[in-house]
Amino acid sequence: DELYAMGPKDDRFQARAGVLAENIRHHVEEEEEIFPDLRRHWSADRLRELADEFIQAEKSAPTRPHPNLPDQGRFMASMQMVAAAFDKMRDAARDAIQSIKPS
Repeated sequence: DELYAMGPKDDRFQARAGVLAENIRHHVEEEEEIFPDLRRHWSADRLRELADEFIQAEKSAPTRPHPNLPDQGRFMASMQMVAAAFDKMRDAARDAIQSIKPS
């Protein structure tokens, strides 16, 4: 959201985009280390189950950080569901506005 809000003409954009790119590279490197181990130790059926669980979790997860939400307990799950719904509405509104804005 921060990069989106500031836009590429902002003086801070390049630095922030560089940090984001580095974080993504680091994340990919971690996955490249972990996934081969998972494939060696878990069955294809178990990996498919995990993939299905991930897809379902992703559908109900917030799309941006909410650091002020509780990080554990039943209340956390309820609040994350509410945050996810608001995030998805916000994302849809942003995308709709972007689609009608002249270039």
